[in-house]
Amino acid sequence: MKRHQVFLNTATIALFAFLAAVAPGRAADTTPPPKSMGDGGIIHIPTNPTATSAWHFAAIQKYDLDKKHNIAIQLLPSATPTMTANLLQTGAAEVAIFSWVDLIRLRNSGVKVIGIAPFLRWGADHIIVPTDSTAKTIADLKGKRFGILSRTNLDFILNMAVAKTRYHLDPEKDFVIQEGATSLLRGLIETGALDGSQMFNNITPLMVAGGKVRILYQMKELVDSYGLPLTPELLYATSEDYAKAHPQNVRAFLATYREGVEVLRHEDAIWDDRGKTMEMPPEAISLLRDEMRLDIWTEFAPTTTADIRKAFDFLVSQAGTEPFGFTSIPDGFITQEYD
Repeated sequence: MKRHQVFLNTATIALFAFLAAVAPGRAADTTPPPKSMGDGGIIHIPTNPTATSAWHFAAIQKYDLDKKHNIAIQLLPSATPTMTANLLQTGAAEVAIFSWVDLIRLRNSGVKVIGIAPFLRWGADHIIVPTDSTAKTIADLKGKRFGILSRTNLDFILNMAVAKTRYHLDPEKDFVIQEGATSLLRGLIETGALDGSQMFNNITPLMVAGGKVRILYQMKELVDSYGLPLTPELLYATSEDYAKAHPQNVRAFLATYREGVEVLRHEDAIWDDRGKTMEMPPEAISLLRDEMRLDIWTEFAPTTTADIRKAFDFLVSQAGTEPFGFTSIPDGFITQEYD
């Protein structure tokens, strides 16, 4: 090869290298990562493997949606709100689900926790009775055994308000109240030891499919009948310290969560697969799928804080502040800063 040809080839290579360096596509190398990309950290989330949230976590795991957003979600077993709060407060968990009532109680006690997204709308759960029950309203359970999850539960407060204002019943005198965990209440009503009970939305379809209970009403019917605003009952939350230290991880979690819910909204197979692992019959899977597609929310509305205040004010007017443990709702308990 002649000397001038070698020089030409070398110059050509240098020219292409220069053009590649100044080409528009190279600008992406210095562009900050997308808002929804985390820093590669682990986000520990307390949950119950049979809870409503287990379904979108199944979608996240199936499609590696957390990895897509450069975080790693690890689920921790947790059976109660108190256990969940302890995990978050000690730093063993970074994100958790709370009712807005529990979240405000935590903030009022000095725990710097903040809601970052809604999860489940208020009204998704049910009141159930044995299949052969003749009850048509809660008034028909007067003098009978009624199971509740907690006296501070929003559904219980609203049910007792209905009993008092519509049917002139004394909730503590006219019902035999049995307070207990979901598994206990399920066992009691299926064996005939209860005449009615509250039940979580993810458990009811399996019980109905089993043929031993029927739905007396869904709580959203009562919420709507009072003209109360649509509000979430359960929220995703994190500590303010973690959010300030790792804002990208919080944004990455929200993006991951929302994509997981979108899978649930559009893909039936994920329901069938998860339902089979939980030994749910097809009819129970269908009931749960159709209900959850309506009642899982992923973004706060501009009016969410005001709507929760309205719901709180109504419930206080019916039951007082004692069930809540606080007299007003503080500002700043939820944020859209990480959307």
